[in-house]
Amino acid sequence: MSSLPTGTVTFLIADVESSTRLQQDARLDYPAIIGSVRTILRSAVAAHGGHAVDAVGDEFLAAFPEASPA
Repeated sequence: MSSLPTGTVTFLIADVESSTRLQQDARLDYPAIIGSVRTILRSAVAAHGGHAVDAVGDEFLAAFPEASPA
């Protein structure tokens, strides 16, 4: 893993809309859905020079050295 950006950085904060309702829907495999969302976000963040910082529940945080790639 490369080092996190320093100085002035841009944060990307993502959250799954209506995640509580999705968790309660017995027809859905919520852990698999969140796993897929995280995989997609990590890939997109890395492809644009960002760094995944944290992921808790349905929340995802990434840092970028510049605003435009975020």
